[in-house]
Amino acid sequence: MRGKAALLLTLLPALTLPGCRPESAGPQARVTGQAGQQDAPAAPEPPERTATATPEPTPDRATVQIVRATRDGVVFITRFTPLQGGLLFAPRPDPDAPPGDVEVPAASGSGFVIDRAGHVLTNYHVVQGASEILVRLHASGREYPATVVGAAPDSDLALLRVQGVPAAEWRPLPLGDSDALEVGEKAIALGSPFGLTFTVTEGIVLAVGRVIPTGVDAVPQPSIQTDAAINPGNSGGPLLNSRGEVIGVNTQILSPVRGAGGTGQNAGVGFAVPINVARALLPRLRAGELIRLPHLGLLVLNLRDLTPAVRRDLGLPDSGLLV
Repeated sequence: MRGKAALLLTLLPALTLPGCRPESAGPQARVTGQAGQQDAPAAPEPPERTATATPEPTPDRATVQIVRATRDGVVFITRFTPLQGGLLFAPRPDPDAPPGDVEVPAASGSGFVIDRAGHVLTNYHVVQGASEILVRLHASGREYPATVVGAAPDSDLALLRVQGVPAAEWRPLPLGDSDALEVGEKAIALGSPFGLTFTVTEGIVLAVGRVIPTGVDAVPQPSIQTDAAINPGNSGGPLLNSRGEVIGVNTQILSPVRGAGGTGQNAGVGFAVPINVARALLPRLRAGELIRLPHLGLLVLNLRDLTPAVRRDLGLPDSGLLV
């Protein structure tokens, strides 16, 4: 995973010295019509003031400011699922529960706060099949129970409601306009990869409208492609622009090589669900709907959309369509 250290630059205001003027050895007297009467020497001119321009923030400094403004709106999500058959040595929240009712952490991911009513947006695959969900806030480090309000499995989106959080602790993130994105814009991914507490990666928008299989049924949908490092655990976290607005929900990576434990790792090609897709579904998600999209079950991929390295790793030709 590619890290990027933010450098804090100390800028000193420019100092200017007043201009020096050659002076004679002494004041010169000017003789007037009356003998012995002299003009007083001229007062020295005050030094000129030079205005110092306020420096623009460097790219690194701008990233630091964005992270400071948005980090408390990002959450860490743990999904628990029942372990059938039971392990007698496994810890159980309820000591009196039978062995078959053991719940174990099955997966973790990220999410972000969208309002002060306790709603958190994340990926559907982060909470799929959960019997219990815990959400940990970044600012306080405290965990709270959450429930799934609505879900869109084909878009890999889920809306959670977190209980018991004081209203003052909510830090909703502003939503941007993913339709206005341009290739080359800054992209900042926030989340908790591999279970690590709050990580920031930065890159650019590599492509917009990239059609990839999305959701549990791999429905082809347009996405945002970025080289900001996305790894397991980043799923559901926000992808931000240079204004600190959410432009996407991190969801997938293209990883020809599997890492430890069989999970994919960042190869510089990550994808996010455009935030405008989520925005359009939010009213139905808040209403508690399970949203399914009609589809034929076919995915057509132009091989020229893949890089030569990816085509080589997957053993694909340079041109053609993959169905």
